[in-house]
Amino acid sequence: MPHAHVDPPTKVTYLHDPPTSGCHYNLGAGQAPLLPGVYDRPSSPEYWVHNLEHGYVIVLYNCPLGCGADVRALRTWYDGLPNDPQLSSEKKVLVLPETTMAPRFAVVSWDWYLPLDRLDLTRVQAFYDNHRDQSPESNQAP
Repeated sequence: MPHAHVDPPTKVTYLHDPPTSGCHYNLGAGQAPLLPGVYDRPSSPEYWVHNLEHGYVIVLYNCPLGCGADVRALRTWYDGLPNDPQLSSEKKVLVLPETTMAPRFAVVSWDWYLPLDRLDLTRVQAFYDNHRDQSPESNQAP
């Protein structure tokens, strides 16, 4: 799938849900790509697919009835990650809700996808270790 920039409000039809690559917005100022962090509100993939292009690993969760303990565990995991050596003050990770996907949790990077029925931080960490910075523009900041 191409990975060109498109302008809002263009809606991209992705080949996979959640997407692992494709066209995306390029807005700057932390809008697209998003700033690294743990989010409690969903964001359209057009905003965060740009992060994937820059080598990010994104942990998505779909918990209609809530999963506060799991999100707290993800925040603790995120807080414990080292800063990216290329960016010095940032981590190449996003954690955010994604209400359209089927699995409860999914970990994605550029062209890689790991669905999880329950949170498994060992598998999340292994995915992060293997797939961070494996993308077309991995040397880019958000």
